[in-house]
Amino acid sequence: MDNKTFDAIAKSLNTSLSRRRAMQGVLGGAVLAAAAPSLVLQAAKAGSRAKKRCRNKGGVYVEKGTCHCTSGGCDLTCHGNLDCHCYETTEGRGFCAGIGHTTYCTTTLDCQAGEACAKTCVGLVCVPTCPP
Repeated sequence: MDNKTFDAIAKSLNTSLSRRRAMQGVLGGAVLAAAAPSLVLQAAKAGSRAKKRCRNKGGVYVEKGTCHCTSGGCDLTCHGNLDCHCYETTEGRGFCAGIGHTTYCTTTLDCQAGEACAKTCVGLVCVPTCPP
């Protein structure tokens, strides 16, 4: 880009915009554009590692919820707590559930407060929130 073209662009953006400020904006945009793909790739790599670890445990990875590696087989604990299991709710979220269930369900709306309808080893049942 030649000087005349750059000056014309800078003047058209704002008559009080100095050449220095315009150059800082262009450089800042270039740096951001260069850095953004690497940030997205790092997040994608971290997510794919978590998915692979979950599959290796025999679980199903879900992105949202209080836990992410769910199991319908009642064998994956939640955050290392042996009294809690990570299940997938009927809404597709990970849910840390305590031991036991109250009733069969089709959605979380069928459950009592503090419970979620989850896919467990005994079918779709209302499970309580894991105690802290």
